[in-house]
Amino acid sequence: MALRATFHSFLLGILVLAMKGGAYLLTGSVALFSDALGSVISVMVTGAAMTTLWVGARPADDRHPYGRLKAEYLSVILEGMLIVLTTLSIINAVYTDLRHLKALRALGDGLVMSSVASGINLLYGLYLQQLGGKLRSPSLRADGQRLMSDTIPSVGVLIGAGLVAIAGWQVLDPIMAILMAFNILWVGWRRVQSNLTSLLDEAASLEIQALVRSLVSARADGAIEAHGIRTRSDGEVTFVEFYLMVPGDMNMDAICDRLVGALEAEYRDSPVTIHIEPDS
Repeated sequence: MALRATFHSFLLGILVLAMKGGAYLLTGSVALFSDALGSVISVMVTGAAMTTLWVGARPADDRHPYGRLKAEYLSVILEGMLIVLTTLSIINAVYTDLRHLKALRALGDGLVMSSVASGINLLYGLYLQQLGGKLRSPSLRADGQRLMSDTIPSVGVLIGAGLVAIAGWQVLDPIMAILMAFNILWVGWRRVQSNLTSLLDEAASLEIQALVRSLVSARADGAIEAHGIRTRSDGEVTFVEFYLMVPGDMNMDAICDRLVGALEAEYRDSPVTIHIEPDS
């Protein structure tokens, strides 16, 4: 499901790129050029996300006993690198434009095309955010955040281009472009920083940890205690590990099956490791 949503995002990204690129060609606006350049990066990042989702979905093998789930984070890191390159390219375009200011043309048609493209990004970004939270997929959440954040500078571009058309303030066009560049850089840095923690095997959220403890407590009937509960998340999968002290004459298989079944029902395909400690 995550791979299908990313593929749809890729197709929509191509559509949005065509519309924003067309808006730039119609108007000659450096701000719209910056917006279109951001869409180029968006399509590249989404393509990388599709690849990493496909790699991450492959089953574990002898060389990768824990699977390839961390491949999903590579698209997030790649996005951060591309955002920096995009920002530098926009700054260079703004510098060139300021040296040779030129009159914009066909602003009405360009603004309509850019507005529709931004609306598509916003609506699909909201959808990906919800789906990424449901599937616990960092790449889908990052993709949704990126699409939604694209609408912020786009609105600024529309306002700036509108003022240029109404008041003739030509200098607003490169100013809005440079503001958009810094916004892309800031949002991109925050997004990459928030996902790097998962590469360091950070524990699952407090909500997930509380639910795991609750399930263990409710399903460990007959056990003496459970301790050393540890969790970590890789994309859609939450790894759970803990120690369970049980009476020496207890049927260990039964209690383990009960606990594993309850945890895997809540977090599908999540590996559960139980270290049994007989009280003897």
